[in-house]
Amino acid sequence: MNLLDNDYESLTMVTDIRTQGKIPFFLIDYPDGFREAVTEINDWKIQFEFTGRDNIQYWFMTSGGEFNRDEIMVRFPKLIERRQKRKHFRIKTPSGTRLKVELNSIKHEMSVIDISIGGAFSALASTRKQPNKRPPFKTGQKLKNAILFFPAKKEGCGILIKKMLTKRIESDSLIARYRYAFQFIEMENEYEKALTEIIYDIQRKHLRARLPME
Repeated sequence: MNLLDNDYESLTMVTDIRTQGKIPFFLIDYPDGFREAVTEINDWKIQFEFTGRDNIQYWFMTSGGEFNRDEIMVRFPKLIERRQKRKHFRIKTPSGTRLKVELNSIKHEMSVIDISIGGAFSALASTRKQPNKRPPFKTGQKLKNAILFFPAKKEGCGILIKKMLTKRIESDSLIARYRYAFQFIEMENEYEKALTEIIYDIQRKHLRARLPME
């Protein structure tokens, strides 16, 4: 869900469908921070995205809405749009997810903040043989043979990214390190399939954690 009058974006789930006066509504579990995000917004404009069984991205937008205990209640949309060009959703990675790449014989290791099948947002964790005084990568730079490591996987079972592009660089002055947005531009089919399965497994765990306890 994406609050259009704010930068708020989060993964959530529909908990129920209800009709009031012949008007259908979604009941949606609102994530942490949503109530604070709409404090000064009178008319909510929320965009929802989901992936159908055909693996194609769909989206719809609603206006208005109200709190209903631990959920929000929003009207059904007049239409749902199908996106043929699928936009990859991002999801936060489990602690310990790493991205390693070698450039000019120097090995760099990054902590992955969030990921999609199309790219990753990472923070530089360490650089061997070189201090972190300036970013080792440049915007628009192509990198080869980067490897993704997930904490739940066995040692040596990394995901090979044959080519990726540095799309954006951010500087975090508070902790004196750089963060990078990478776009994956070439992967072998077996690694792309494995990464897709891992991402959906992470998504299932996030959603399962939001289910109410019996």
